[in-house]
Amino acid sequence: MLPEIDLKQKKALQAFDADEQRYGGDAKWDNYMALQRQTIASEMRMNGFTEAEVRNAPEWRTLSGYLSVKKTVNLAPHQEFLRKLTLDSGKNIRPILTRHSRS
Repeated sequence: MLPEIDLKQKKALQAFDADEQRYGGDAKWDNYMALQRQTIASEMRMNGFTEAEVRNAPEWRTLSGYLSVKKTVNLAPHQEFLRKLTLDSGKNIRPILTRHSRS
């Protein structure tokens, strides 16, 4: 089984890029960013990925995004199951949590 790309690394690289554009040129900041980039590069190498692979990895949708569809579109059976399991379960558990928190 192939390792999956850690999207936290992708977001970290994007944040480093933005920070370098904003704060680049300050020696202390540049040293800090270089150390952070080395750490991420080491993690990527350990997992067998290049920086280009991590940068080009597609973003995953959140569970709520996956389950949110237009009202005119029916959910697939597995989506309906996940919706009931995750999003609707809070409606049923709130009275239980409220009752226990008063004790």
